[in-house]
Amino acid sequence: MAWLASVPLCALLILGTKPAMIWTGVCFLTGTVISLLALLGMDLEPLYDPRWRDLIDAAGNLGIIIFLFVLGLVFEVSRVTAFNRLRLSMDELAASNEELAHLNNEKTEFLGMAAHDLRNPLTAIIGNADLLQMEMRGEAAESGREISKAGRRMLELITDLLDANAIEAGRYASQVEPHDLRALVVAGRQNHAAAAERKQSTLQLHDGPACWAQVDRKAVLQIVDNLVSNALKYSPPGSVIALTVQALDEEVEFAVRDQGPGISAEDQKKLFQKHTRLSARPTGGESSVGLGLSIVKRLAEAMGGSVTCESTMGAGATFALRLRAVPAALVRNGAGAPEESPQAGLPQSAPDSETRF
Repeated sequence: MAWLASVPLCALLILGTKPAMIWTGVCFLTGTVISLLALLGMDLEPLYDPRWRDLIDAAGNLGIIIFLFVLGLVFEVSRVTAFNRLRLSMDELAASNEELAHLNNEKTEFLGMAAHDLRNPLTAIIGNADLLQMEMRGEAAESGREISKAGRRMLELITDLLDANAIEAGRYASQVEPHDLRALVVAGRQNHAAAAERKQSTLQLHDGPACWAQVDRKAVLQIVDNLVSNALKYSPPGSVIALTVQALDEEVEFAVRDQGPGISAEDQKKLFQKHTRLSARPTGGESSVGLGLSIVKRLAEAMGGSVTCESTMGAGATFALRLRAVPAALVRNGAGAPEESPQAGLPQSAPDSETRF
């Protein structure tokens, strides 16, 4: 019986799960038969001379001890060997990860330097192309417009790459301060006045009271730039892009509603991932590397805010940026305003009116 008890353990450690289950069944059945015979009063006489009983019992018990020790030794040696192999594999994996991280940093630095160095000559190209439009007529002016248009596309792509690299490398430091979000949106919209005019579209913003929020001024302007730019890209010519800024309970919301084809449920799942290409295509031949919305999401989270999208196919899309509001008491007391007003140098809006481009 003692030997039968050790067999399942032996089978499990040496042979594996399925053979161990078979051996366990055989041992259990055998033990059950022997136990039932004993309960029925059947005396199973040994086949050997009774004088050898004690010696046979001793040999069996000592054999079990030696057998289980050898079995445990085999198991322990196997465990140590497997552990050493696992540790070696983990060391190799750590070394590979370190090398990959080093190569990725080198790639990021090289890409950042290349993109940064391209900006200066590209700015000069755009400037000269704009000058060509103003000074020349006919085909020369048209060529200047095309050069300027292509140059601005390239500049936009380079800016996205630089921003993505800075965020990925952890070099972006958010400076959150109280600012009037409406004034920042007015400034950001002004940057797209020419693009909206070229596409015969309207950037609509209803004026209203100041909406103070805890923001990074540069990050908000970049988010406004990305969201408004996307709305213009995916809306057909002659569309109305509605911009709204409103104060909620403890947040301030900036929303952009376009008249594009909408975003499918499948595309919305991967909307804020890097290098995402959606099924909808820009309506004016504009290009994109799929970094804009991922940058928007990272910048919003860096300020403690969030960005969401609501869309129905065929009915356009609405992107909303929500940021922490500055308490009204601080605004009334002037404690929420920075030393330099956020409206300084920005276009001012008149109440009870509607401004359009």
